[in-house]
Amino acid sequence: MNTACGRFFLSYLRLNQKLYANIPAGSRCFGGSTEYENKRAVVLQEVAKNVNPFGKVVVEVPCDVEIRPTDFERYPDMNTLLVRVLVVEDSAVENRPSSLISVEVNDREVWEVKGDTPIPANAKCLIESPIRFDVDVRAAGMSSVNVSGMVSDSIIVRTAAGNITGEKLQASQMILSSDDGGSVTLRRTLQGNIEINTVDRGTVRADKFLGTDLKVSTENGDVDIGSSYCTNSYFTTENGNLTLNNLHMDSTIDIPGNGGLNILCLDGSLDAKLNTGPSRVRVVRLSANSSISSSGDVNLVVPEQNDIQLNLKAGRLDVDGSINGMEEHTRNVQRFKTFKGDTSLDVMSDKSIKVSKASWADTLNLGRFLR
Repeated sequence: MNTACGRFFLSYLRLNQKLYANIPAGSRCFGGSTEYENKRAVVLQEVAKNVNPFGKVVVEVPCDVEIRPTDFERYPDMNTLLVRVLVVEDSAVENRPSSLISVEVNDREVWEVKGDTPIPANAKCLIESPIRFDVDVRAAGMSSVNVSGMVSDSIIVRTAAGNITGEKLQASQMILSSDDGGSVTLRRTLQGNIEINTVDRGTVRADKFLGTDLKVSTENGDVDIGSSYCTNSYFTTENGNLTLNNLHMDSTIDIPGNGGLNILCLDGSLDAKLNTGPSRVRVVRLSANSSISSSGDVNLVVPEQNDIQLNLKAGRLDVDGSINGMEEHTRNVQRFKTFKGDTSLDVMSDKSIKVSKASWADTLNLGRFLR
């Protein structure tokens, strides 16, 4: 990195990291003790290594893990990897091994952090790396993982039953997965190609997504998303409830069980296949032809002024009287189609469809979610 371009890029990364420095991830001092979950903590082991700013850290330790960038003020060259094992002071044990973890590098600039000896159950492995490091974490048992502030090519986190938390992350590839029911909680903005999976009762909650592809999957756990600005988004759950507050671009939804769907603000296109759970979809704008297929009740809200052609089919229809269209009723099926529209919204339900209009004031009120 001695070339002019190299020095310029490092300067850019330093500036970028400085913007991340306000993340509330605890003390950034690399010393003998720090605050750990509002309690005094003791460092059982600490390791410092000189590294390339563009390496990778692979973590397999039998305890909770936290990963964040090294402190810009202390390490402006971003060439230091810091690893600590922390334990709360009142649970520190005597006669503990002098070495709980190993930190070694292979010939591809991949740093491996491993725990080969018993680590106290309530310990945490705190890793501070250059902001551009790739991250790969495997956590067993109930161990949880927290990653914040990284700008990487790849961030992969897999837990067994432990939870995953993240904050302000950016990666070309981001995979956050729990194999045995841990929950995923993501604060502020995540950017990149993102995949999130959990099973059993594990939930997914996130503030904001940006990127190209987003895939979110649960079994019985709920999904609650603040905003998604991804080009292609895919959400699926078996029996959990999907709450998608602000949905943009092209979205696909699949709920094969009895989970429900609530979209507060749809500005894009939608392809939703639902089963018996109830659904409520509030449309602000359709960018392409869309469809909703359900075996349960569907509640649809459209703007007072719109260019949507509605094609409705259900066992029972309840359409706002101010919406002009053509009706067709048979003994078991009712149909309704508006006379004109640039984009079509096909809605089919085995039970009922209710369509109402949002007033202009209500539509403006949705602006508080466009953030």
